[in-house]
Amino acid sequence: MDDELSGLFRLRSGSVYYGSVIMSQESGGLRFSGHLDSGSGRIEIDRLLIVGPRISLSRSDLAPNAKLEPLFDRNIRAFGGGVQRALGDLRVGIVGCGGIGSSVGEQLVRLGVRNLLLIDPDRLSISNLTRVYGSRAEDVGNLKVEALAGHLRRIAPDADIDDIASTVNVEDVARRLTGVDIVFGCTDDNAGRLVLSRLSTYMLLPVIDCGVLLTDVDGRLEGIFGRITVLTPGSACLVCRNRIDLARAGSEMLASEERIRRVDEGYAPALPGVEPAVVAYTTLVAAYAVGELLERLIGYGPNPAPSEVLVRIHDREVSTNHQEPREHHYCHPSSGKLGRGMTTPFLDQTWAA
Repeated sequence: MDDELSGLFRLRSGSVYYGSVIMSQESGGLRFSGHLDSGSGRIEIDRLLIVGPRISLSRSDLAPNAKLEPLFDRNIRAFGGGVQRALGDLRVGIVGCGGIGSSVGEQLVRLGVRNLLLIDPDRLSISNLTRVYGSRAEDVGNLKVEALAGHLRRIAPDADIDDIASTVNVEDVARRLTGVDIVFGCTDDNAGRLVLSRLSTYMLLPVIDCGVLLTDVDGRLEGIFGRITVLTPGSACLVCRNRIDLARAGSEMLASEERIRRVDEGYAPALPGVEPAVVAYTTLVAAYAVGELLERLIGYGPNPAPSEVLVRIHDREVSTNHQEPREHHYCHPSSGKLGRGMTTPFLDQTWAA
């Protein structure tokens, strides 16, 4: 029947592919087999990612199950072989490889994640050595992504790690994230967060965005704030949550010379300088972020899970919340952007040349 329907479906829909999937539930799990047909060839669907309040990754009946290594014995005792296999199958993007991103990367690899895409344009400075995992004195001046990739490969020589020394604000780089299953947003720029927020909506791509803010009064540390926001289909984006400064995001997207000119003319805000950062707090937030991934794979927390965790470290207090999308905003289900996929221009936004 698929052979009969394929040509007609592609003709009527204008789609390149006709897809067919057969699914059934068994022992609380999901069994499936399927393929995509382009008319000139067939591609087997070997993995199925289900994204929502929970994240589930299943392999086709035709795909072999990965062997469970003794290395992960303690993990398996904690959350079972199914979750361990899912971790090994996940394709994870990390945007920002500084204090938080490097800690996220190390935790993921030690958990068993073996497919990573690292994105960061910056080079290691001497002050980065106090909080960037795997960094050494001889790495100062080297690219952060290369230093982190090398460190993670030393931990897991079998890991498939790709690195891009660029910002996610470049269209070709943002497109690379369409090939991963989940993204950890560990960047400190507003423009990058805006791109990740739109990617989450258009590509149904889970994004765990996180950050740390330290405040002081007269040079004395007063407040330590951590934030972990989980973006899933139908949830409020970072713009709806007022987690992005849109004026600064626009300024960050400009070429350096153009940004300087507009700042001088008063048409763009000046970008902030170097912010304080401490390894204890970047590591803490990274652990919370990785914990959010585990919770959605395992399901040990409240149902539904909150979409944001706010940590007031100085007060030893944690709060959670769930926020709905603003009506008529691109992340709202009624906008028609949810799962829209590839558009022209990409993500319906303007990109720097």
